[in-house]
Amino acid sequence: MAEPGALALARMRATGQIPLTAQVPAAWHRQAADAGRRLVEAVVPGRLPVVMLGWWDGVEPVAGGDTGVERTKTSQVVLLTFAAVLGACWPDRSEHPFPGIAAEEDTILAAVAALGPITASAAEGGAAGRRHSKGALRRLDDARLLSIDGSEVRLGPAAALWSEEQVTALRSVYDRLPRLGERE
Repeated sequence: MAEPGALALARMRATGQIPLTAQVPAAWHRQAADAGRRLVEAVVPGRLPVVMLGWWDGVEPVAGGDTGVERTKTSQVVLLTFAAVLGACWPDRSEHPFPGIAAEEDTILAAVAALGPITASAAEGGAAGRRHSKGALRRLDDARLLSIDGSEVRLGPAAALWSEEQVTALRSVYDRLPRLGERE
């Protein structure tokens, strides 16, 4: 019979996260480390804390070639919408983006719209472009990259998994993130 820690790790891998109801047992950390993974606790304000499986810095599987790892290509709408979320929810480049701050969905959608038409089917922007961007927000929420609560959007618990190397790469484009108005 599998140990409870192994079952918890399997559930985290299958579902992406599990609720954090108590301190994570040291045995879970050891079992995750034995598998080349790390446990990350994340709290999205207003939500229950969760624990997720992350990769140790530098050991995330490399995609492509004959590695056996394939990554799906993300659409331009999803990428630009997520860039607008980062622009709205990450106020200080010197800090890790997670948890960041909350932003209104309309502010994010307006920042995406200000970029101009981003899909061939939404060449005029407007309502069609807004629908595409709203759909992108839902996909990003499903991926736990952001969290939507009513009209409020903030970075999701998957952002807590970003390594310092990944955050450094994001910092290099911080000033180019789409946003409305100037930062205070």
